[in-house]
Amino acid sequence: MKLLDFDYFPREDVDRKLNFLLGLNTGTISFNGDYTIVVGPKGSGKSTTVAHALDGKPWVKLIQVHSGLEVKEFREMVDDVLGLKSHPRFLEGCRRGGHAMTIVFDVETGPSSELVQVIRKTAKYMAINANVIIILSEAYLAMDFAGSEPRERFVWVSELTAAQATAYVAAKIDKTDKGETADTLKSAMNAYIQQVSRNPKMLDSCIDRLKEGEKIDEIISKEIKTATRDINAFQLKPIIEALKVHPEGVSRLDFAGQVCTYKDGEKVKWAKLSFPKDVAPAMKECKAIIYHYPTGEYRPYSTAHANALKMLHQQGDCLSIF
Repeated sequence: MKLLDFDYFPREDVDRKLNFLLGLNTGTISFNGDYTIVVGPKGSGKSTTVAHALDGKPWVKLIQVHSGLEVKEFREMVDDVLGLKSHPRFLEGCRRGGHAMTIVFDVETGPSSELVQVIRKTAKYMAINANVIIILSEAYLAMDFAGSEPRERFVWVSELTAAQATAYVAAKIDKTDKGETADTLKSAMNAYIQQVSRNPKMLDSCIDRLKEGEKIDEIISKEIKTATRDINAFQLKPIIEALKVHPEGVSRLDFAGQVCTYKDGEKVKWAKLSFPKDVAPAMKECKAIIYHYPTGEYRPYSTAHANALKMLHQQGDCLSIF
């Protein structure tokens, strides 16, 4: 698989887990039907991390599932990429020949629930004879997976730590800028890292905006206001109220027995707040929170959302968004 043309920051913990699950270091694969789901915040570098792990590895096929793809189109694309129409037992033949395939489904935002389930069934079927990885662009998409299938193995890719983000930004800036210009950019980006985001994609965007002439104070102000609007628009208010007090995250178990209504179009629906799958539609509609699988916590969607929650709590919900 050719490494994507992105800046890459090493995620040693993620790399180790992927290498172990996929047998990339040993070359041994169990073929017990397990498959790997890579999930995390949008823009955290999931696709790049997987591409790095598979860089230079043979027998890798990438299937990009773009927004708006229909189930029939997806099935036809899989058949075409893997040549299954003419060789329906191709994957089995590869495995028996000692050249097991690694198949990566890179799922963009917006697939229908029906398509997500078809991808899941396809992965289960193929995992008997191949390594299978599903990359989900948004964490809420994994709600249809988690907890109901023992063959699914999850790898969480978080946003960078503050130290990692600082190192990532410094390396990127040093490629193109020197001296006082570089120092000014790094200083501005440090404020952005502390107040807005540590996601590689967002960091890249901010550097570009600064070079185009935007001021860092204006950028931060816009992002905090957007995060505040997200929080105010999120319908399941008990989770928001808990996060105002504990912006580092709150366990889903803290909401055991709590039920809340929300509007889905013209319909009013009920959500059990301790069930992430029930909360998923609200998370899809409004990017205010994210469900962190490793700890079972609801967390702010980004650093900007965490800071907006703190400000709302401190100011008694009177923070202006205008």
